[in-house]
Amino acid sequence: MTGPRPAGRPWTGSEDGQLRDMLETGMTAREIARKLKRTPTAVLMVSSGSVCAGPHEDARAAAERGDFATVLRLWHPLAEQGNSNSQYNLGAMYSQGQGVPQDYNEAAKWFRLTSIQ
Repeated sequence: MTGPRPAGRPWTGSEDGQLRDMLETGMTAREIARKLKRTPTAVLMVSSGSVCAGPHEDARAAAERGDFATVLRLWHPLAEQGNSNSQYNLGAMYSQGQGVPQDYNEAAKWFRLTSIQ
């Protein structure tokens, strides 16, 4: 397993496998969050691949503006419905304390949900 992706490197999808590996090897939520902390949240934001704009894209735009209250309002329902991108991004928000209180357990919850899909 390699370390976190250098800042500025585009998302390749292989990071999903790295997250799954971290969870399967028993890394704690705090250890995962420390690895992710070195990666800017904006880079962690994963697009849904959709052509038309929707809640996920709106949340991503809000994150780029620093409007994390809107991000949470838009991504939380999607994450609850099983959208793995939203689940991963909520995990990143909780691990870094962006727009929410930093909570490694809550971050691990969302990371685990996205890793089992």
